[in-house]
Amino acid sequence: MSPIPDLDNLFDHHPPTPGQVEKYTALRNMAKALAHGIVELVPYSAERSTSLSRLRESLMWANAGIACNSETPAAPHKEPDLIPGAVRHTPKPS
Repeated sequence: MSPIPDLDNLFDHHPPTPGQVEKYTALRNMAKALAHGIVELVPYSAERSTSLSRLRESLMWANAGIACNSETPAAPHKEPDLIPGAVRHTPKPS
């Protein structure tokens, strides 16, 4: 992968293509379910507020990943570790 990003792709509008709307909806439903769990289980606090904000941010990045990489299959592939020592979840093949 080139260290220089495709700036045109990053800053262009990406209207949904067939199949993407369903992916956005699925991710949004998963995020909503987790948000309800956070509100139910975590006492009202700065931490709860931050976790909900970060969940919204995570959903935004996931949606951007779909929009900006529609040509790339969603199959698992080797990515560099973003956080040293982090454990990466690899989905099981269906």
